Formats: sequence, structure tokens, C-alpha cells
Amino acid sequence: AQLSEDKGIEDALKAFALLSNSNNKLVLWIVGKAKTQSYQAKIKNLVIKLRLENKIKFFGFVSEKMKFELLSKSFVLVHPSSREGWGLNVIEANSFGIPAIGYNVTGLRDSIIHMKTGVLTEKNTPVDLAKALSLVIDDEKLYQQLSKNAKEWSKNFSWDKAGEMSW
Repeated sequence: AQLSEDKGIEDALKAFALLSNSNNKLVLWIVGKAKTQSYQAKIKNLVIKLRLENKIKFFGFVSEKMKFELLSKSFVLVHPSSREGWGLNVIEANSFGIPAIGYNVTGLRDSIIHMKTGVLTEKNTPVDLAKALSLVIDDEKLYQQLSKNAKEWSKNFSWDKAGEMSW
């Protein structure tokens, strides 16, 4: 994946900063390569400004194998894009039983079923993103239900089905 301003990485960092004050165990993994070196520098500077240096792990571009290995060890997918075509990574995460938290925008509204396979924010802001994340992190029963539903939802999608539907 490519990190760009429309993918919402800055909002994810701000939301994470709000959450990490009350939960020292949280670690945010950022997977993908920044679109430009200047944007990479902007992200790294924001991490320093938010004092998150010890709570963020940058992976950069990863292979498909590594992507799925990271997903298998993840708790939740954070996807605060300001616009999205579909959200394939949401379905990929769901296939591991990982709920997705995303902004309420076209594309993510199609791949995340609110309060069934994940949570869509009320407002597309870091504060609402932090609230949605906190809800899922703090409510184990809700998390288990979202996880179960996410895994089931992901079974509705395959390249074979997509090919058949496009004919």
C-alpha cells in the first residue's frame, strides 16, 4: 500500500496519540511506503511531535506474505481514508477475524458493515476515530462479535466471484 494524505495516516496517528495516553500497551503498525520522501518526513515529524516514537512501528512496503503475517498478528485494522474505492485491505483483515475501524466514506461504507464487521465513525475526525477504537478495544464482547462477523463477511468475496459478477 502507498501512504498518502488521502489515506488518513495523520489522523490515525492523532487518534492513536489520544488512545495511547490511557493505554500503554497499544502499538500502531504502519504498513506501506510513503508516496514521497517529503510526506515520509512529515509523518515521522508528526510521530515525534505527538511523542509516539516508542509506540509506532514502520514497516514500509511489504510482500504479500509479510502483509498476511502482520494481519494474522493484528487486533484491529484502522482505515481513516478521506476517499476510498473499495477497501480490499478491509476484507483481507476480515478474513483473519480482524474488525476494521474506518471513516464513513464511500468505499469503506461498502466494505465495513457498521457495528457488525467493524465501526464507521460518526464524524471523520481523529477524535471520533479514537472513540471508535476505544469502543472496540474496551468491549471484549463487542470485539468478539465483530471478529466473528468479519470472518463470515469475508467469505462472501473471492477473485472467482468477482470475475463471475463482472461478466
